[in-house]
Amino acid sequence: MTPHTLDDYARYEMVLQDFGGHIQRYCIRHAHSADEARELMQEVMAAVWNSIGGLQAETPRQVNSWLKRVMRSTVSDWFRRRRMDTVPIDEAAHVAVDSGGDNELVEELLACLDEEERRLMRRRLDGYSVKELAAELGVKPNAMAQRFFRMMEKMKQYARDEYNAKG
Repeated sequence: MTPHTLDDYARYEMVLQDFGGHIQRYCIRHAHSADEARELMQEVMAAVWNSIGGLQAETPRQVNSWLKRVMRSTVSDWFRRRRMDTVPIDEAAHVAVDSGGDNELVEELLACLDEEERRLMRRRLDGYSVKELAAELGVKPNAMAQRFFRMMEKMKQYARDEYNAKG
């Protein structure tokens, strides 16, 4: 690794000043707690510092693109290192329904599906296996699994669109 130059220090300060709020929001959005957000912030800022020598951007848009790559990579590596336990979305939704607190969120996500898809997803959330539902409909389990995958993708896209619309 080559030593940092005065230009690197100036660029780092510029990134902090111009994009610090963006970095903070990104880390908060991807963290599960305030402590994790702080840890992620430190990791991202260290990665920005270590990568600043490779920054060859002329415009704020180019800096933003470079920064997004650094943040995505850093957050991904951080979670991979921590080996965070993840919960499949159908289990997470089932927990949300059982807890009663996020029932509105689950219903909002299900609303983006057509009536038949909602019925199937509710049955899946009630604990029916993909194999059981496939047998009920007279289709192959792989076809049913693909159908659930598409429904999940539809709900994820809806959630992304809603999130982006709210800013």
